[in-house]
Amino acid sequence: MAPSAPGRRTVLAATAAAAVAGAAPAAARPAAGARPSGPAVVRTTAGPVAGAREGGALVFRGVPYARPPLGELRFASPRPPLPWRGVRDATRFAPPFLQTVDPAGSEDGLYANVWTPGPRGRRPVLVYIHGGGWQVGAGSLPTYDGTRLAVRGDLVVITFNYRMGAFGFGYHEELTDDLTGDCANWGLQDQAALLRWVRENAEAFGGDPDNITLAGTSAGGASAWQLALRPELRGLIRRIVPISACHVWAPATSLTVPDARRVYEEVAARLGTTVRGLRAAPAAAVQDAWFAVFSGAPGGRVVGSGREYRGPVVDGRWMRAFDHELATPAVPVLSVHTRT
Repeated sequence: MAPSAPGRRTVLAATAAAAVAGAAPAAARPAAGARPSGPAVVRTTAGPVAGAREGGALVFRGVPYARPPLGELRFASPRPPLPWRGVRDATRFAPPFLQTVDPAGSEDGLYANVWTPGPRGRRPVLVYIHGGGWQVGAGSLPTYDGTRLAVRGDLVVITFNYRMGAFGFGYHEELTDDLTGDCANWGLQDQAALLRWVRENAEAFGGDPDNITLAGTSAGGASAWQLALRPELRGLIRRIVPISACHVWAPATSLTVPDARRVYEEVAARLGTTVRGLRAAPAAAVQDAWFAVFSGAPGGRVVGSGREYRGPVVDGRWMRAFDHELATPAVPVLSVHTRT
């Protein structure tokens, strides 16, 4: 008889245990039901934000970690958020990134959510990357509420949104960013930008910037693995917890470079513009044309790869090769596999 599948509580407990492992006992665990001390306003690198007290934790929702990727910043590497004066309200979630399953989605979607027992202390930080086949999902989904995990685990828990679909994972030289030279995998770049933002702002939320655990499920688990392989992020990620990681490979879950080129050219042709001109096209029209290219049976499409999902493309910069072709990340790995 097969052993019973681990429940969600077991998986979350394992994730929290991984984050706490090796942490210095700088902050005492709050008593059950205790109200966190300290102000509900913290100062980020871009400006102060006001959160809410809920369930024994302070919660900050919809905190910008990058500039909105609109206009000329569509298909561009993420830029730091514009600073603001005064206290920014951070009590409501930002919209999820643009996606077909949620009409409330917006291209202006690069925001983070933070749960912390309090702004004082130096707690382990758990960053969670949502899954959804690189096409749907959001850090604001109720499943990812971090209140219990933050209070019971004495952690700073962070979720966030990143670019997906046509705007997040593809490749075309005509979309090269003049500042960075990148022309692919903008969603993966967003995730790296979020990690840098966490490193710079963890202390403001009572976290330890030197003790960041990166976790994620499905596409998010694959992203955690891929980010741990990035040379410039070494020393920033202490450990990873990939949960049922959906690693990318062609043809099922990734476009090849030639296919990615052709898809953007096909989308541009359908909208009567150039690939570079896609930056000015209505976001909904770009999204609809993108999914239209992949509609129907795989054998009848204009490209052969990206048959099921369209994850990161092996561009030689953000992905040097598929995960199975590269060495295991040189950090502690708690690889979780679930039945359901």
